[in-house]
Amino acid sequence: MTEEEKQLLSLYRRALIRLATEDPRYVSNLLIWNRWLDTQRLKWIYRMEVEAEAGLPLAVELVSTATLMRITQ
Repeated sequence: MTEEEKQLLSLYRRALIRLATEDPRYVSNLLIWNRWLDTQRLKWIYRMEVEAEAGLPLAVELVSTATLMRITQ
């Protein structure tokens, strides 16, 4: 796994934790995330990014949160 992938996983994990504390809709996503292997997590991240581009609300919220966290680091 590359350093970039590790950083991406860390970023989205923190974004999911933040969203789960603010909105119960994300708790199930976080619980599933915790059971997955890193390869499954990366596939999910890439899928969420595609779904965010398509305008799906949960994906938009997740990707937006991750992007804002990346910018403000």
